[in-house]
Amino acid sequence: MKKALLFILSCILVVISLSAQRTNCINCTYEQERNPKAVVEAKEVKKSELTIYPNPTTDFIGVKNTDSNKVTQITIYNLVGKKMKNFPVIEGKKYYIADLPEGLYLVQMIGADAKVIRTQRMTKR
Repeated sequence: MKKALLFILSCILVVISLSAQRTNCINCTYEQERNPKAVVEAKEVKKSELTIYPNPTTDFIGVKNTDSNKVTQITIYNLVGKKMKNFPVIEGKKYYIADLPEGLYLVQMIGADAKVIRTQRMTKR
């Protein structure tokens, strides 16, 4: 049972990694991913400009946002896709996550237009 669960989680991580490597465009629509000219025109976000810290974490996380990308909301999902936490973003604020079980999570940073700006993996210890 444990081996099967580990295998499934490993497969999910591989799929996530491969889909993240497929394109450099963070905010692409389906059509933009299929059309290389549209990808060049799409807005790109550098990883160093927008990130969750510290990672791995234990009790609190923060958002490092040095670019003009205005993150208005953080949503944390487990690897099964269940929404675990949701926070409105306030500059300089830390967000309490100590009540989450240890494991790997996906953190979505959402902009004012309700579009996902970036999704980042986070390890909770």
